[in-house]
Amino acid sequence: MSRLSARSIVDKDFPKLGETARFGESSNDRQGYGAAAYDNKLAYVVNQGIPGKVGDGAVALETFNGSYEDKETDTAKWTGNNDYESGRPSGTVLLTPPSGSNASGFGYGVAMNERYVVVSAKWSQQVFVYDSSGAYLTTIEKPADGERYAVDNFAESIALNGDNLLVGAPNSTVDDREDAGMAFAINVSASSDPAVPLLAPRSDPSIREGALVGQTVALASGHWALGAPGYVTAAGDRGYITGLVQMFDGGSFTRDLTVDMAKGSYPPADDTSVAGLGRSLVFSSDGKKLYAGNPSCDSDSVWKRQVGRVLTFDVKTGAEESEIAVDGGTYVGGALAVDVSNVGNDTLYVSYQSDDGVAGCVAGYAVTSKGIQYRQSISPFEYTDSRLGAQGLLGGAIVAFSHTSETTVDGVLKKARHQRVLVTGLDYIYLFEDQLPLELRKVADPVTGKRVFPGQTISYSLEINNLNPRTSPVFTSVVDDLSEVLGYADKSQITDLSSTGSGFPTFDATSRKLNWSGSVPGRGSVSLGYKMTVKKSQDASYYNSIVRNHFASDCSDDRPVTEHKLGKIDVQKSIADKKDHVLPSDAVLGRDQDYTYRLTIANATDTDSPVATVTDDMSAVIDDADFNADHVVVDPAVAGPVQYDTGSHRLTWSGALKSGAKVSILVPIHTHKSDNASGDKAMRNGLINDRGPDAGDVVNSIGDVGLDKVPENAQGGRIAQVARGKSVRYKITYTNKTGVTLYNASIVDDLSDVLTNGEGPTDLKAVSSVAGHVVAQPESSGGYLRWSDTSGIKPAEVVTITYVMNVKNDAARNSNLVNSVTSAQSPDRPEASVKVFIPVFDLPMSGGRLILMALLLIPGIALIIVAVLIKRYRQTA
Repeated sequence: MSRLSARSIVDKDFPKLGETARFGESSNDRQGYGAAAYDNKLAYVVNQGIPGKVGDGAVALETFNGSYEDKETDTAKWTGNNDYESGRPSGTVLLTPPSGSNASGFGYGVAMNERYVVVSAKWSQQVFVYDSSGAYLTTIEKPADGERYAVDNFAESIALNGDNLLVGAPNSTVDDREDAGMAFAINVSASSDPAVPLLAPRSDPSIREGALVGQTVALASGHWALGAPGYVTAAGDRGYITGLVQMFDGGSFTRDLTVDMAKGSYPPADDTSVAGLGRSLVFSSDGKKLYAGNPSCDSDSVWKRQVGRVLTFDVKTGAEESEIAVDGGTYVGGALAVDVSNVGNDTLYVSYQSDDGVAGCVAGYAVTSKGIQYRQSISPFEYTDSRLGAQGLLGGAIVAFSHTSETTVDGVLKKARHQRVLVTGLDYIYLFEDQLPLELRKVADPVTGKRVFPGQTISYSLEINNLNPRTSPVFTSVVDDLSEVLGYADKSQITDLSSTGSGFPTFDATSRKLNWSGSVPGRGSVSLGYKMTVKKSQDASYYNSIVRNHFASDCSDDRPVTEHKLGKIDVQKSIADKKDHVLPSDAVLGRDQDYTYRLTIANATDTDSPVATVTDDMSAVIDDADFNADHVVVDPAVAGPVQYDTGSHRLTWSGALKSGAKVSILVPIHTHKSDNASGDKAMRNGLINDRGPDAGDVVNSIGDVGLDKVPENAQGGRIAQVARGKSVRYKITYTNKTGVTLYNASIVDDLSDVLTNGEGPTDLKAVSSVAGHVVAQPESSGGYLRWSDTSGIKPAEVVTITYVMNVKNDAARNSNLVNSVTSAQSPDRPEASVKVFIPVFDLPMSGGRLILMALLLIPGIALIIVAVLIKRYRQTA
């Protein structure tokens, strides 16, 4: 796996560095004056040999014994690492002067590459060469004086590139100028060959007393640079320490690099505790640019303090291209280093001190096409080291180096480049590395992959683990992308934000992201948390969705995702009649009937549901129907009872539903009779389902039965009067005008008024208009004729009920036979009124009766006379 973090290309142009190791002992004198590194090895001066003493001084050679590919292996496992949590690992190789060398000042400087470790001995002016394992190879002695120079302080500085070694001798006398300085080029693989002196031409102004040419040296791609930080430039009647750099192409002098006196101010020539341009030198990775530190200049017009800066020069032309300063920093540029980022641009490291001089620090820059851009400040985790990176004129170093690891994954060779910076200090030597990516974890409750239901709360726990050493906290910005979550939760339902680190995460509704920034301690973690509540929708397609969110950090390759399919509790509601026939949702119901609301609550998903609550609103039902909560049936009974709130008239069931489980709830009602029809005749029964879409309301209106009554004679004709001793046939029609079958049909005919003048009823009969439907027959008792039927009167079916009443012979003349019929299913109250009359032949032989009979006889006599005349006419004809 790669240690590179998943960052944007802008962030990749510079490694995110953290301290991984600390070497040395704070009691060692001038420790860390020099340091070098290559690949998986590093070397640093443990202590310098004391002037005049022979055989002392030491350099430590450390080796990396950790692993980049296994996160569980301690990446800080360097031999000699003081900060290794399990105790300092063993294996440090200590380089000391070879026996008989009479070395003095051993460990003044150190350089190394893939083949060699080179150590300078300043006081004996020697250079010792070891192989990469620390085995002694050879000694390079101070060259003999030449025609133009007398060598002094050979091995003050060293630089190594392949077999090419540059050795500075800054106190050499050149052209009779003391401490003018110079350097020598040596082929390490052929150290017996004469050293090549690097000298500017005799007339060059850089050859000046006290210039200290060669106090620092650098080489790259055939270009050699010699720093002269003591070089004095005259301005008016005074001299100022400006410094200078001599440039060579191979062994040939090309030019001097100097400062522009018009830019800033410089220390007076009599100040010996300062350093001008060339105090530090480093080439760009392609050798086309030179970075030179000028730590004692001042940005003010009059020199007051050592602010410092770094100048960039074009090697080919010598032109100054840019200047680097650090806000609030002093002694900027005491030490420099260059490496290459993982996207190919140079990374530049510049030492500086705090304004009060208490703390040393290193600024990291990315050298991009847009210029030199600041990226990171590098400093020890727990220490304030005043000489970090550069100990002023006492030395110090920054070393940038890298290592490419290889691992085979599924048969494929993968390479990863790891960047490091070794920085010396007053007390210790510190190693910074591009940090292991943070490890991100994200868990949810319910666990990812499970279904979640509307109204259910998901708790998210986000963990940021720092696998780097204790001394390597990582500052990171993390984002939890909720863009695929907020379709299923209102932003107000993102709650309970928490953090074990500094500050709480914040929710940005515009970007739809949860953000947190903070430091994660080395070998530690920070946990974040929040909750979201799933909202419900009436859209059926909504429940085919997945609640998904992504967690990411600018310092991690991980991108954990949690996913939750949406689940729902299906609720269906219908109404059934007495025979358990489910009726259409808009069926018109009848009065005085038994019905049952059927609620089916089902979990058809593959996930157990937490407690679901289904509420049946009966408030718009009870004005038209009788309801008793005690008669509600729950199947299976173990699913739990229902609760009825008499105030809101809501019937509520709550319970957990396992995958595939179903609960049926039967709610019986009985519609009011027609004489108790005070409701609105519209029963709206609504459901509230907290775990899914609400089922559609069951809305039923209440219809009436048509009721009619007609008095008839024996031939079926409608009559309005009847004679004594005669009979009246009453016909009652019961018409089902509702949209459902009525299983409780009934009428009551009040005969009490009729029975005063009549007898009966007789010939009772009920007939249906539906062929083959035999209905119940009416019955008479106590002065009432009653008919009821439970066989089921279908919609539009007409039941005709007939019976006969005989008028008494002594029925009162002109009396009315009045009776009315009622039904619990109808508001109609049809009434029949038949008047009783007395036939004339039943009148007594009074004057009135005689006159009436005479009047009735006259038409008869006339008819007889006419008949006789007609007969006579026919006979005569």
